[in-house]
Amino acid sequence: DSNHEGAIHKHNDKDETLTVVKGQLRITFYDDQGSITASQILSEKETILLEKGSWHQISSESDDVYFLEIANGPFRPNMTDIIS
Repeated sequence: DSNHEGAIHKHNDKDETLTVVKGQLRITFYDDQGSITASQILSEKETILLEKGSWHQISSESDDVYFLEIANGPFRPNMTDIIS
């Protein structure tokens, strides 16, 4: 079903690029206090750059969503902050 949400998080060491392959994906941005600052829905073939240090959350807007995430280097849990 739609509206699956990932954790609110930021990467301190790298940018990441997301491209939607199928469906729709919502990217929500937050400030350091956890308040929403912006939200954007991406559809198929749309791409967004998430700059390092930006708080964000990824959630599905359709039942089936596939996206490609590109980042420089491996995932480093110690370089990612998460808001519970």
